[in-house]
Amino acid sequence: MTTILVIEDELFIRENLLELLEAEGYAPIGAPDGEAGVALAQKHHPALIICDLMMPKMDGHAVLDVVRNDPVLAATPFIFLTARADKRDLREGMTRGADDYLTKPFRLEDVLSAVKTQLEKRQALKERANGRMTELRRTLSQSLPHEFRTPLSSVLALTQVLLELDEEMDATDRQSMLQDIHGSAKRLERLVENYLLFADLELAVADAEHRRTRYARQVHVPAAALREQIQEMAEAAGRTADVTMDLAPVDVQVPPAHLRKIAQELVGNALKFSEAGDAIHVTLRADAPAPPEGTGPQAVLTIADTGQGISDDEIARLEAFTQFGRQQNEQQGLGLGLAIAERLARVYEGDLALRRTAQKGTEVIVWMPSAPASVGQRAPETAQAH
Repeated sequence: MTTILVIEDELFIRENLLELLEAEGYAPIGAPDGEAGVALAQKHHPALIICDLMMPKMDGHAVLDVVRNDPVLAATPFIFLTARADKRDLREGMTRGADDYLTKPFRLEDVLSAVKTQLEKRQALKERANGRMTELRRTLSQSLPHEFRTPLSSVLALTQVLLELDEEMDATDRQSMLQDIHGSAKRLERLVENYLLFADLELAVADAEHRRTRYARQVHVPAAALREQIQEMAEAAGRTADVTMDLAPVDVQVPPAHLRKIAQELVGNALKFSEAGDAIHVTLRADAPAPPEGTGPQAVLTIADTGQGISDDEIARLEAFTQFGRQQNEQQGLGLGLAIAERLARVYEGDLALRRTAQKGTEVIVWMPSAPASVGQRAPETAQAH
C-alpha cells in the first residue's frame, strides 16, 4: 500500500485526513509536529508528505528543508497545508521545493485530487527514469563494444607489427606507428573519462547530496582562459582563420575545470561537424537572452557554427550516446560530449539549448549562474583564434 505521511498539529484535522486517506486505500501515518514528522519520514520513507506550515518545534519550511536535503527523501512529493494564503508564503514554499499548496479550510475532494496528482507525477517520473535507463543500457550494449574496440584494436594491431617487424623498420615508419598508437590510446582515455563523468553527472542530477558535494560552485572570470583554450583547439584543427571570439569578463559560478570541459566538448563538436572555411563564433556575456525560470543572474556561452546543421527532430532527441547524422558522417565517439555539457550546466542550475541558424549551421547556448559584476566595467575580449 502507498504510505502517506500527514504532519499536522491540530488533532481534529490530522485525524480527519488520516481517516480520509485510509478510506481511499492509502496507508496513512500521522505526526503532531515537525520533529516527529521528520522522524517518521526517515523511518518509513513515505510516497508523499502532507505538512502543515505553522507548527510548534519545527515549522513546515524547516521540515521541507530536511526532506529535500535527505538523499533518500529528496524526491518525495510534498504538499503544504496552511491557513495562511499570503503570496510570500506560497512563493517561499515553492522556492524551497514544495510541490503543491492547500489552504485551510479545504475540501476533502481537493485533498484527494492533490494527492492523486502528485502520486501520478511521481510515478510518471519513475517510469521515465526507468525508460531512460533501459535505453541507456541498450545503447551502451550496442555502442560501447564498438567504441572501445576500435582504438583498442588499433593499439593491439600496431604494437603487434612493431613486435614482429621492429628490426626491419626504419626510424620514420616506427615513429609514425608510435604516433598512431599514442593517438588511439588518447582517444580511448578520453572515451573512458567521458563515460565515467557522464555516469557521475547522471547520479548528481538525481541525488541532491551528491550534487552539493561534487559540484559546488566557484566564482571566477574565465574569459582569458577560455580564449587560450579555444585558440589551442582551433590551431590543432588547422582552423584558426575560422574561429572568432567575443568574450566578456563575466563572473561565472562554474568551476574552471568544468567550464573548460563544456567548451572542449561544444567547440570540439563545432569543429568536427563543420568544414574548413565554415565560420565558428564563440561569445560569453552576462545578458542571457532567455534565462531559465527560477534562477538568479545568468551568464551565457554561445557557440555558433555554419556547418552541416542538425534537424528539429535531432534537436528534440538531445540525449546521451546520440550521434547526429551518423549515417552520413563517420565521426568517432559515443556522442557523449553534448550530453555531458548539458548535464554540467544543469547541475550548476543552468541550462543548454540547441538552435538551427539561418545559415544552416547550429547554435549551442549554455546558461550558467553568474555572480554580481565586479567593481568597474571591463571591456570584452574580442579576438580571432590565431
